[in-house]
Amino acid sequence: MTAPEDLATQAHHTRTTSAGWMIQRLAAEVNQSMKARLAGQGLTLDQFVLLMTLAEGDGITQTEIGAKVRFPGYTVTRALDALSEQGLVERRPDARSRRAHRVVMTAPGQALMQDLFAVVAEVNAGFLAPLDADDRRLFLSLLTRLVEADRSVGMGC
Repeated sequence: MTAPEDLATQAHHTRTTSAGWMIQRLAAEVNQSMKARLAGQGLTLDQFVLLMTLAEGDGITQTEIGAKVRFPGYTVTRALDALSEQGLVERRPDARSRRAHRVVMTAPGQALMQDLFAVVAEVNAGFLAPLDADDRRLFLSLLTRLVEADRSVGMGC
């Protein structure tokens, strides 16, 4: 049987060298900052993600939005309902499918985007502040490689 102090040492080492744990911890910090800043805009983090997705190219279906952001359908529906109520997006019938709708950003939604880009820049600047400019570039380059990597092989923490 493993001694409790050996178990504690192994657990501490595993946690503090786990990429998954560190990424989750940092993501939670960024999410907390974003949630606080977005509340001032009357938005949730889910709504913000959908607006950013539509800013990259709107006129896509709810299903396509969900696939792009990896949100379940009910999350996309709820967020779009709220954005629609705020007048930031519209659902328009899809000419090719009677059941599908295309989602487009309205003029007020487009106007809001400049404020949202500023929020992202400020939150990221605060998050990356402990790194010098070269380390920021390297960190973002490495993150990009990881995000774009083939994830067909199983992952663990």
